[in-house]
Order: sequence, then C-alpha cells, then structure tokens
Amino acid sequence: MHRKILGGVAATAAALAIAAPAHAQEVIPPAQPSTPTPSVSPAQPAAPAATIGFGSHCSVARSRHGYTYAVCSVQAANVPAGQTATLSYSSNLRAFKPRTNGTWSGTTGTISLSNDSVSGSPSNVTTNVKLAFKGKTVAQVRKELVIAATGSSGAGIVQPIAGG
Repeated sequence: MHRKILGGVAATAAALAIAAPAHAQEVIPPAQPSTPTPSVSPAQPAAPAATIGFGSHCSVARSRHGYTYAVCSVQAANVPAGQTATLSYSSNLRAFKPRTNGTWSGTTGTISLSNDSVSGSPSNVTTNVKLAFKGKTVAQVRKELVIAATGSSGAGIVQPIAGG
C-alpha cells in the first residue's frame, strides 16, 4: 500500500510537473519607466526662404543706333505675397542710358521684384537688367561683361554674378 501511495503521489507530481510549465508561461510585461518619455511631434515644414539672383547668362546684341547692349535676367523665387525682394548690382563696364524708348539700367543700380499675387501664396518673379555700352563690340561685351550683386533685401542671393 505504501507503494501505491508513493506511486500515486509520483504520478500526481509528474502530472503537475507537466502542467506547471504551461501554467507558468504567463508573460510579465517589462517595468515602465518612472518618468514619461516626451512625444516628439513631426516638424512642420518651413516655407522655403525667398531667393534672388541673375539668370545663367546675358544676351548681347548690337543696336541699329550703333551701341552694344546686354539684357540679363534677374529672378526671385518664393517671394511671399505682398512682399518685395531687391537686388543691388554693379557692372564692370561703364553703361549709358540711350535716348530710345525702353527702360535702361545704369552701371550700378537696384532691381525690385514684387509679388503682387492675390492668391496669398509665394511666387516667382522675373525681370531684366538692360545695359547699353558705347564703343564696344558684341564680342568685347560678351568677353568682358561681369555684373555682380552687391547686396539684397528680402531674399538671399543664389546667383551673384552674370556675364555676357
């Protein structure tokens, strides 16, 4: 009888040993930190800053009035609505203002580009600098002309030099 009891106890112990691991597989979550971790919200994309500069090159031609002239584009990008971007420039060649119809620029000057958009969003604006030169050929102006930005307001300068 003693063997039967020990056998029964052994069988019960064996059954409990098999069942215990299944019961003991309870998942215990890791301890939470005592200080909460701050949540980081996604950054709001900043509006791109306004930029201003000269185009890639200037067009040079000969006038029927006997002088050579250069036309250089000035471009402002992302100018906020209702705002103005200005670019001050200086030419290495002495320019003059012909007495013809048209808007001619001097050797030094300031160009203003305004965004008069009614949509309220940033816009790109383009204008030209027109310079006339006495006593220079088209080839001389193409070779020698350098127009350099000397300052800006309302925008960062991205293309500071233009040439023929």
